Amino acid sequence: MLKAICALALSKVLPAAFLKTSRDEVSPGTYEVDFLVRVFGSLKIGEDYEQSITSKVKPLDLWLATLDLLAPHITAALLRRISERAVSGNAGETIRQDATLKAGTEEALALVRSMTVSPCKGKITTKLHCEAVEATVYDPADTAVHIVP
Repeated sequence: MLKAICALALSKVLPAAFLKTSRDEVSPGTYEVDFLVRVFGSLKIGEDYEQSITSKVKPLDLWLATLDLLAPHITAALLRRISERAVSGNAGETIRQDATLKAGTEEALALVRSMTVSPCKGKITTKLHCEAVEATVYDPADTAVHIVP
């Protein structure tokens, strides 16, 4: 069994695009493989961190919560005006001009951000290379053994 750091390096050394094109080049079938690969270079793992993932708050839920709180004051005409502003790109114009409303909005957004903090694993950066040392592949379609240096 591979050590965790070796498995991680192996998973990072081959870019996803390479794996996709490799898969496209191989026909369906069962292949017997036996190969040695040399992986070398450096792998850096960053510290774990916390990140606010505001996309966890669904816009519709935020909109419905707002409407729920304002329900006693909402009329059909007000909803129409709100929708028109949202569609026209003028949403938030009053808030942007009013310092008190702007500060309140920023405070509310900070609260939303603080409620969506999630732990994240440190980023992995690599400068890795790989080369085939020796490979033997039995291809049932060719009924031949290919030795690739």
